Amino acid sequence: MIVHHGGPSKYVYCNTLSHNLDRLSKLLIGCLATAKEYLIYGYGERLLPAVDAHIKRFDQEQLETAQTAWYRASKEVVATFSIEPPSGIKLRALEIEDAPTVNEIWPHRAEGSVEFVKHLIGHNISIGACDADGKLIAWCLRLPLGSLGVLQVLESHKRLGLGSLMVRYMSKKICELDEEVLAPVVTENTPSRKMFEKLGFQHIDNVYWTYSTA
Repeated sequence: MIVHHGGPSKYVYCNTLSHNLDRLSKLLIGCLATAKEYLIYGYGERLLPAVDAHIKRFDQEQLETAQTAWYRASKEVVATFSIEPPSGIKLRALEIEDAPTVNEIWPHRAEGSVEFVKHLIGHNISIGACDADGKLIAWCLRLPLGSLGVLQVLESHKRLGLGSLMVRYMSKKICELDEEVLAPVVTENTPSRKMFEKLGFQHIDNVYWTYSTA
């Protein structure tokens, strides 16, 4: 499936129930004529050969693939989560007007990514934490894959447990929808991975994102 969420890139979501990846490889090669226009979004480890066949058609410098660890929390684990905010912190759903603030410090921001953030806020559940003055200081969104994403805490408010609070709150809300709680974490981000594992999330797969560097 190819979706345009706003911005210069089109998002490609792909999967197959088959163990034979030939059809998926041919589909990617046939549909994705250029490297720059598409972001192949959040595909599992077993699909790597199909995407690699697509990548080999282009110069190595045109495409880059980022790896994330794919985590899952069971309903039993999420049931133990406390979501009471610290004194002076107020929780609220994000609004479209928050998108520039969220996008500004997102490590993966790019040209047009604020439109993607607006899309996430407008179409999914989200949570933000505000200080006593109403300033947004931490947040977590839900990605098109259904997972947690765009988890950030302002530098001035780190090491206060707000990142963990955002994860716990969103996990509760997703469980209330009777849906699976999942989260991608950049493989090299050891502090974030330790936080998820401390909460009881299990590493169940690796998920990849292939995008243009041109």
